[in-house]
Amino acid sequence: MRTNQTGTRTAVAFACAVALTWALPAMAAPVNILNASFESQILAEDAFTNNVLTDWSDTTACTPNCFGAYNPGVGNASFPSGVVPNGNNTAYMVSPGGVPLTQTLGATLQANTIYTLRVAVGNPLDRPNVGSFGFQLGLVGSAQNVIDFTDLLSNVTDGGFVEYSASTFVSSGNPDIGSTMVLRLIGTNNAGPGTPYVAFDNVRLDAEAVTAAAPEPVTLAMVGVALLGLGATRRKRARSVAA
Repeated sequence: MRTNQTGTRTAVAFACAVALTWALPAMAAPVNILNASFESQILAEDAFTNNVLTDWSDTTACTPNCFGAYNPGVGNASFPSGVVPNGNNTAYMVSPGGVPLTQTLGATLQANTIYTLRVAVGNPLDRPNVGSFGFQLGLVGSAQNVIDFTDLLSNVTDGGFVEYSASTFVSSGNPDIGSTMVLRLIGTNNAGPGTPYVAFDNVRLDAEAVTAAAPEPVTLAMVGVALLGLGATRRKRARSVAA
């Protein structure tokens, strides 16, 4: 009887361990983004760069001052607090025609993975908050946008920043597994310098691998069968003692 009870307890422990294993989320790992908070340029307060932003590119022919790094100081007309989400600088972009700032990543699209892209978006106080903004996780050589998010600039606090995020699950059936990933930051202001612009800061991308698991009802059934077995063993042992 002891052998059966011990075996049943082992089965219960195993079944519970399996259930707990599938219940625990995987640890998300950050995907490396170069100059993610736009701090590569060392700038005095209220200074900015003119169409220069290390590790990011913009293919537009707009000049001057269509994008770059920007360090707003305290009392600044655009961001009066002088505070940005991370570090001293933010990126600004006018982006005529919605041409994005882009960065090709040193990472490829992986199967069975949840990708989460986070970006802080700023709306300057001294410019009309018209137009929209967005961000994408795209793929080199593919029309597929793994993550594609847009919103109106008027939904961002005047003179402040709001954090936005978007997530997606990439299955093993995705045709672009192994393709190089690219980030895009987008504004849709169709004008040049001195017009409304969008600020971006603290760009982050996380990848969380998802392990294939048995459906939850099956796991719970395993636990239930094991518990029933333990109950049957205890009843049988009790009858033997009474006899």
